[in-house]
Amino acid sequence: MLGPDQKIIWTYLLDAPITAQPVYRADRNEIAIIGFDLTFQRLNADIGRSFWRANVNGRATFADIRPYKKGYLVKSNMGAYREMAITAEEREAPDSLAYWGQTEDDYWSVDFPIGAELAVSGDHIYAVMPGQNSVRVQNITPPPGKR
Repeated sequence: MLGPDQKIIWTYLLDAPITAQPVYRADRNEIAIIGFDLTFQRLNADIGRSFWRANVNGRATFADIRPYKKGYLVKSNMGAYREMAITAEEREAPDSLAYWGQTEDDYWSVDFPIGAELAVSGDHIYAVMPGQNSVRVQNITPPPGKR
């Protein structure tokens, strides 16, 4: 973290490279970081201490993170699972979009189109899929009871 004078205030070392731009939330004074090894951490922006870390494992890669409501949306690239797939259905399995709220119980996950970009506007979630001469936008809806 750099101060207004561009001097280092604090540093934080990760176990693996980050996979998307970190997100700062002024309403909570925190920075959210996702890493290649399925690391999702939230840091206090004043002192750079991790106060929350997701306990996740698997072959997916966290690919993008965005603030959403009182938590974060985390897009996962499931390509490693598709590469190891046996059936055609498994090879076409979608990516994943998860919501991580303020508590462990405030969590949901939905399918997300392969290769789509994540876009958020207020309470609306979109999958944006650029084509050669067009852009397709798909509304992503949280599971029932989680909206």
